Amino acid sequence: RMTPGKTLWINLEYLSAEGWVEGCHALPSLRSDGLHANFFFPGFTAQTGGLIKESGLLAARDAWQSDRARQVQWVKSLGVPTEGLQAWLSGRLISAFCYPQAPLQALVAQLTSYPTPTLLLLPQGIGIDIPEGQHGNLHITRIPFTSQSEYDQTLWTADFNIVRGEDSFVRALWAARPCIWHIYPQTEDTHLIKLEAWLARTALP
Repeated sequence: RMTPGKTLWINLEYLSAEGWVEGCHALPSLRSDGLHANFFFPGFTAQTGGLIKESGLLAARDAWQSDRARQVQWVKSLGVPTEGLQAWLSGRLISAFCYPQAPLQALVAQLTSYPTPTLLLLPQGIGIDIPEGQHGNLHITRIPFTSQSEYDQTLWTADFNIVRGEDSFVRALWAARPCIWHIYPQTEDTHLIKLEAWLARTALP
């Protein structure tokens, strides 16, 4: 049913900060039947497809982060018990959404003996061998998967976020909180090239 002149064909590619995507974004791929596909690369510069962000998102984030009562109510709604709330309110909150390869056990071991009380939020299915409850100065709570807007509220509330994938990484950047990006591991360590490209683009210390 695809016909030349009447069909808009878009190949939506992956998010990348690599320099070559600027030269490939919006390029057509011509075919002998007269059809052509257009390549669309999301990215971090004006020469790419950019990133789609809801209008008012950052204002909503700022309002949320200045309202402690709303944050507390949200954390309670995730099923965090009183002990976990106290660990956060007297210390810090970390959310962790990562791939199975992440060294979560090592993180838990460090936070257990760390002097600052910590509430660690783990979504269902993440770090399944890590038990809930109190572990020294660390309190771990399993939370349900939520909608994107609700996940934003978790990212906005946490003092530190560990995220995976492209979407969660971008949402974590917009949360304006310190974060770790557990990038998806690829063969021949291709993911490290993508990571280095992003670090070079941001010029972070």
